Amino acid sequence: VVLTPEDTRFRVTDADASVVLRSKALCVTVDKRTATLQFADADGRMLLAENGAVTFRPIEEGVDKGYFRVRQAFRLDPDETIYGLGQLQNG
Repeated sequence: VVLTPEDTRFRVTDADASVVLRSKALCVTVDKRTATLQFADADGRMLLAENGAVTFRPIEEGVDKGYFRVRQAFRLDPDETIYGLGQLQNG
């Protein structure tokens, strides 16, 4: 990263079901019930949304004991192509 971080003004709206953070370019919604995130542009077009809540399960046996299994999934458009995903999440 070579740029200096900029201050970004945003508004927070706390409703019964969600918390919404809105800037000039982005709207992030946190569902209070499921803790899932949704990202939309300033016009409300969905950019990215979680598909189910993130889960953290402790590993209680073997050499990885004391770590967690983390699961996070995102909704895909029907015609969306996935590339990569060769990351190794071990330890």
